[in-house]
Amino acid sequence: MKLFNLIWISILLLMMLVFTGSGYINLSNAKIYLEEQLLAKNLDNANALAGVLANGNGSDELLKLTIQAHFDLGHYQEISFVKPDGSTLLNLSNAPQITTETPLKAVPAWFENATKIQSKPGVAVLSKGWRQLGQLTVVSSNNDATLSLWNAFQQTLIWFLLNFILFGLISYYFIHHLTKTLSDVVKQAKAIGERRFSLSAVPRTYELKQLVNTMNRTTKRIRKILAKDTQRIEALRNETQRDKLTGFFNHDFFIQSLSLEMKPSHQLYQGFVVLIKIDGLDELNQAQGWEFSDQAIILFSAIFKSIAVKDENIIVSRLGGGSFAIAVPSWSKPQALEKTISEAWSHQVTKEPLFHVLSLRLAYAKLVPDLNVQQLIENSLSNALSFGDQWSTASSHAESWHHDIDAWSHIIAEAIKTQRLNYELYKVLNTQLKIIHYEASVNFKSELNDHIFNAGSFLPWAIRTKQIVLIDAEIVKLAFAQIVRDQIPIAINLDIQSLADNQFLITLETLLQRNASFAKYLYLEIPAKLLFDHLEEFSRFCMRIIPQGVKIGIDNIGLEVSDFSKIRNLGIHYIKIHPALIHQFTANASNVPTLANLLLISRSMGFMVIANGVQHEDHIQRLLDFGFDGVTGPAIGAERNFGPHG
Repeated sequence: MKLFNLIWISILLLMMLVFTGSGYINLSNAKIYLEEQLLAKNLDNANALAGVLANGNGSDELLKLTIQAHFDLGHYQEISFVKPDGSTLLNLSNAPQITTETPLKAVPAWFENATKIQSKPGVAVLSKGWRQLGQLTVVSSNNDATLSLWNAFQQTLIWFLLNFILFGLISYYFIHHLTKTLSDVVKQAKAIGERRFSLSAVPRTYELKQLVNTMNRTTKRIRKILAKDTQRIEALRNETQRDKLTGFFNHDFFIQSLSLEMKPSHQLYQGFVVLIKIDGLDELNQAQGWEFSDQAIILFSAIFKSIAVKDENIIVSRLGGGSFAIAVPSWSKPQALEKTISEAWSHQVTKEPLFHVLSLRLAYAKLVPDLNVQQLIENSLSNALSFGDQWSTASSHAESWHHDIDAWSHIIAEAIKTQRLNYELYKVLNTQLKIIHYEASVNFKSELNDHIFNAGSFLPWAIRTKQIVLIDAEIVKLAFAQIVRDQIPIAINLDIQSLADNQFLITLETLLQRNASFAKYLYLEIPAKLLFDHLEEFSRFCMRIIPQGVKIGIDNIGLEVSDFSKIRNLGIHYIKIHPALIHQFTANASNVPTLANLLLISRSMGFMVIANGVQHEDHIQRLLDFGFDGVTGPAIGAERNFGPHG
């Protein structure tokens, strides 16, 4: 039972007890008083009537007539006259009969039976001279007394009700204040259980103030512990993944990341990678010292940072020394990137004459399916640089579908219009190797032939042509229709543009409202690399959608650990760890501390943690034993092809 209800029941019982007790005492006292007044009246009436009778001649007939007349004119229950010999001369009684004129018509029978006011008889001795004529007994009616007692009871009841209402209003204010404070504390405790750390307002009541202050101190302490753990994970991550001088990916992590990003669902699929080397850096180091060499590297890094800011899908790495690599999505042109880098470098060199001894050499290769990135970096591009080739193609097979932006806009629009969008479902398993949900990977078939356009080949263009929201809306419709039909959980990866699009949100909410009981089967994921730059839109999306039962996840978490504090209060249900971190763990376990702390932080915030991109079947149990809540990737098994048209 709620405390609010319990307090109100206690107040009601207390008021009823007070009313019953005080009412009983008042009624008892009033009844005793009325009975005493009736006795006094009966004595007075008996003596008065005896005086009247004594003035007569004392004959029996005159006594009868006088007593009868007196009885008829008054409100008497009984008048009797007994002679000295014990015989009754006259006995008049009036049984109570409630008529329309009787005052007792307003008195309930239960009240009259409960009170039962007794009219005690008044007795007077009638004598004439020395001769005793008899004994007169007078009993007045108790009707008026009963009615008076009933009226007093009604007034007491009305006064009690008025006081109860007034007391209830006053009590409501204090009880509401008390329960609101306790409710805030309960919400705060629940939030801590869900790994959300909000503070409660401190009330003025001493006991409640102590309670709230204790909870707030606990919240701050846990938040501080998590912040320290996050910083420790960030430090470990930087040691294992980042170059200390530039902050870019190091050689190993770049190769792992790029290898695992080369899948149809990613924007880098069919893009290209550029290798840049600063020639003359060793000579500058010998002549001027390592400070000038580091300065040159830092200046060159600034060029890459300005390029990466323009596109969040670009991946930059310092491979070592003066060698850098940059992976660029498919829609970019290597010649334009070469021009940007060369012009920026020339501008930087003019500021420092010592840098004139330095020069840049560049090479590039296409990123195509099944490309060995390690071999690409260490062999093909390195050879191209060694022989002085400015641009080099590492692979000429598996040519991609090439279209300009207008052509892609038309192709995507036609696919949406003709309802050729489809998806394939990939399994995500829990620790018991049972389905958590299925990941939906969108695709569509060419209208000219049987070629299948996968997500990596057309989604980047859909983003550029502002058609991604239409695609997301269509996939959500198709997937939710299958959820209703097959009652299976399906996860859909949304672009950040969809989260801020009001028409998309209306479409999503309409689907959920029509089939509210199936909302729990819908999982919506946001890529981590897009999320933390658009937290405001994501926060509004979570507040609007999560209350309807939808589960929200973040895809490919890995480099954003320090940003976890920004999402801890949003109600996120799960996260998927970046495949590069999983591969690094399964390959050489070099990032065990990083992953262990990442799992600790994620669990402390209430996130289910799923390993993404698991490559080999024998890695599944190893990851689950390490502490992951779920796994997904090529090793999980063949995708389940039962999309809307499958």
